[in-house]
Amino acid sequence: MIDILLIEDSKTDAVTFERMLKKCSFENVSLEIAESLKEGVELLSTKDFSCIYLDLSLPDSNGMHTFIRLLESVQILPIVVITGYYNPDLRVKCLEAGAVSIIDKDSFTEAILRESLESVSSEELLSKY
Repeated sequence: MIDILLIEDSKTDAVTFERMLKKCSFENVSLEIAESLKEGVELLSTKDFSCIYLDLSLPDSNGMHTFIRLLESVQILPIVVITGYYNPDLRVKCLEAGAVSIIDKDSFTEAILRESLESVSSEELLSKY
């Protein structure tokens, strides 16, 4: 079972993510959506997740600070950063800080979601967490 936590404040982006996830046809996948970092951290304290997809621009946190705050308060999990403000420097900073990958919302497709899910659900990666 892959239990995904999506921390995303945009309802449109969350619905798009959910639709793409359904099209990926993974078996045994569940999705919980938090609309703020605070809500995401609260969900993490009540349920075990396999991975987190994190938007960096949230009502209660913004930018790299969002990723760092999540790392400070989360159990060790694979985190995929999704952002509409992609730039190479941000990618390097997120990866150096421990993100599994970073995805630009403007180029986010079903194929990219499938690839990232295969990556975060691989036994090799999960054994590191």
